[in-house]
Formats: sequence, C-alpha cells, structure tokens
Amino acid sequence: EILSKSTGKGTIDTNGLLTVEKIGTFVIQVTTEGTGVYKPAKSVEITLKVTPGTFPTGWDLKVEAAKGVYNGAEGYPAATIEYKSPGIPADARYEYQLAATKDSSTLLEDQWKSECPKIINATFDQYVFVKVITDNYESKVFRSNDPINIERREFTKDNVAVTVNPQTVVYNGKVRNSEIKVEVFENWSGSSGNKVDSTDYKILGWTDRDGNPVEELKDAGTYIVRLMGAKRNYWENVMDASFTINKCKLKSQMEGGPLDKVYDGTTNVTEEQKVLVTLSSDSGVPDFQDIHADQVKYAYRSADVGEHYIDATIITLAGDKVNNYELINETSSLKGVIKPRDFASMTVSAAPLTYNGTEQQPKINASVETGLEKVSPDAVFTYSKDGVNYQNEIPGFTEAGTYLVYVKASMANFNDEVRTVAVTVTPKESSSG
Repeated sequence: EILSKSTGKGTIDTNGLLTVEKIGTFVIQVTTEGTGVYKPAKSVEITLKVTPGTFPTGWDLKVEAAKGVYNGAEGYPAATIEYKSPGIPADARYEYQLAATKDSSTLLEDQWKSECPKIINATFDQYVFVKVITDNYESKVFRSNDPINIERREFTKDNVAVTVNPQTVVYNGKVRNSEIKVEVFENWSGSSGNKVDSTDYKILGWTDRDGNPVEELKDAGTYIVRLMGAKRNYWENVMDASFTINKCKLKSQMEGGPLDKVYDGTTNVTEEQKVLVTLSSDSGVPDFQDIHADQVKYAYRSADVGEHYIDATIITLAGDKVNNYELINETSSLKGVIKPRDFASMTVSAAPLTYNGTEQQPKINASVETGLEKVSPDAVFTYSKDGVNYQNEIPGFTEAGTYLVYVKASMANFNDEVRTVAVTVTPKESSSG
C-alpha cells in the first residue's frame, strides 16, 4: 500500500508492481498474511525514490523569436511556439529567459520567467530560451534560431503626430516658451494613439519661418519647432510643427473736443478742438512707446453748416512694437457741429432821389466780404421798410423826405447780416417865371 506521506503519485498491485504516474518519493507499506502455522508478519515500510527520466529524444520544440516594427506599449510576445511534439504532455510547463547569447549554459537560474516576456522597445540581439518542464522527465531548454528583431519605427507623419498646445495665442508682450507644451503621439495605422515617451525623441529647437534660430517666443509670427527621433525606438528622422503668436488686435477711438467749429469752408478740424485718437485692446491700452497713432487725418464729413460726423483716420502707426499689433478700424468717428459764420464786413449805400411826383426805387449798392480766401461772396440781398417784412425788390418812395431802408444779406453757411441805409427824396426845385 502506498502511504499518503508519499510525494510521488502512482499505483501498486498485489504482486508489488509499482506504476508511477508522477515521480517522487514513495512510502510503501508491506504486510504478510498468516498461513497455516504461520502468523502474519509485522508490517514493514519501504521508501522508494523515483528520479526524473531523461528528456525523450523524440520530443522537440520550435521557438520563433518575435519580429516586427516597434509597436508602442502594446509590444510583442518575445516568442511563439511554432511547433511542439505530440509526445510533450499537455500539462507541461514552460519558462522563458532572454539573453544576448546562443549559449544556454550562461543562463541564470533565477532569471527564468513563468510567463512569456513582452517586448516593448526595439530589440536586435536577444535570443529567446524556453525551458520545458514535465512531471517525470528532466527539463530541457530550447532556443530560438534567430534573435528577437523589433525594428525601430520611422519618425515621420505616417507614424507619429506632433502637437503644440496651445497652437495659437495672442501677443501680450511676454515670452511664451513656458506656456507651450510640445508632445508626440503614436499615429500609425492600428496604434492606440498613446503619447510617445520623451526619451524616444528630442526637441532640436525653434526657428522662424526663414529657418533662423529663435530663443524667445515673444513677438507676433509663426514659429517652427523641430524634433528628431531618438535611436531607442525611432529612426533619426526630423519632423516639425508650428506655433503662432497672432497680432494683438487694436481698436481706435477718437476722443477730445470741443467738437464744434465755425464754418470756414473746409472739412478740417482745428488745433483748438484738441481731438485725438487712442488705441486699446481687450486687455487694455498698450504703452505709447510700443505703439501709437503717428499720423491721423481728422475731417468733418461735410464742410457745410450743420451736424456732421468727424472722422479720424489713422494714416500711419509708430512704436517699437508696431509689428505686433493689428488695427481693427482705421477710422473712428464722433458727431460734431459746424456753426454759421458772421460776414467779415457788409457795406450798404444808396443814391439820392429827386421828387418827380411818381414812386421811385432808389439804387442801393450792397456787398459783403466772407473773410475766407476760398469762399467767394454770393449773398442774396433783400429789403424792408420796417425791418420785419423783407422782399427781393427795393422799396419805392414818392414823397420828398428821408427814409430808412433795411438791407439784409443772406448766404449759405453764414449768419444773416442786416444794415440800414438812408434814402433821401429831395424836393423838386421851384422854377421862377
């Protein structure tokens, strides 16, 4: 009888034939039955140690080392078992070890792994060793014919995507290097889109569009970052990505005043009106030294009397940082007024009349001066006896006497001007007979 303290597994028949299923130490109890005059003998324990057999020469294992192109964190199993002899038990165990040698005698016993290792990084010189372990035979180590060959991947747009975050910002006068994050992501067909480890590439630096090196990303413009694959998992191709600092948008606004003037025949704004243009952005007013309106044309939209918008149109900008700004509106406006002007002078004279018994119209000479070089006088004169009711015709007089005539000068864009002139009708001289 095989006792439970045995480590081996098997059966024994009544003739003492031991059949071993699993090697180990067998503790067997032997008893003898009594017959005739013989009493049963005392039981005896026999210890039998069964050692592993030699690995069968007909058992074979073909190990195929991993081959492919770097596949990111997904990696590859170090090897696959391409063929296994049918005689190898189904419950056989396999252990794995990688080494840059073909000689299995140099393998370290504590380096065997119960699971097939995953190959993440590009590898060129590692052989795969597989130890086959069974219950009843000595283990045997098999080796792949070729080393693992995981090739580097091309560092190109078909395989990786370079991102710059943020990709665009607005100029604010500050250096933006610390705000920018340059990252690389897997981009080949079937990839998981994982972030590429920073050890797999290096940033060569920033340039402007013309390829000139740039240390500080500060002024408005588009900058190019260049990256090169590192030798670990990628070939040393060079890729680039862009980052843009947009110009700061400025709004112009006219301020100041007074916004009224007296008619002068032009659309010009006078110095006395003290209007000016200010510039501002969403973030505030830029320093004058950085940018300011250098030449501005101010003009009323009409030269005539009345309410008219005054337009302030920026002709040129100036400043140390003018190239970092973009003007949204060249022209800004405020409502202004042009007031009527007084005539510079008005002259009125009348020729005397002599009584003749009929109504006579005196000859009245009237003229005005505008006081403006480019505005010729074209006033319309009307006449009145009472200073209230005016008419186009000069009034007539019949009786001898002195009469006062009101003469009013009217002209577009000027205040009406009124002068009086005395008209004298002298009596007819009497004749002597």
